[in-house]
Amino acid sequence: MEVLVELFPPNDVLSEYLGYYKISTTKEDFETELESRYPNTFNKFTCADYDEKKWDESQRKIIAHYDNATLYNDYVINKLINKCRDKNVCLIYLSDHGEEVYDERDYMGHGDISKSKKLLDYQVRIPFIIWVSD
Repeated sequence: MEVLVELFPPNDVLSEYLGYYKISTTKEDFETELESRYPNTFNKFTCADYDEKKWDESQRKIIAHYDNATLYNDYVINKLINKCRDKNVCLIYLSDHGEEVYDERDYMGHGDISKSKKLLDYQVRIPFIIWVSD
């Protein structure tokens, strides 16, 4: 059995991906954090892609950054699967929590019950993927 470190040495897609994450504590930090979660080459979505009647510019920026980070995350998962394709591997991917990004109200984050008595599905449901090589 190969060890994960042998499959993904430093400077590989996984170590690069992990380098894009940090913890934020304020709304301003969150926007900066989201922008830093993906390389510039994944800067596909911008404010112009979202309804200005529904969200203000700051909210649209955050949504764009979140969608770009998600796009990059999907790219990394694809790279991981392709890297493992010729190995005897069972890859399990899941997130620790969901995220609300102005989906139904003026709120972004997860699990803040003080903002609402209702936790929305995207705060508690997580992506869960099991992939097995041939």
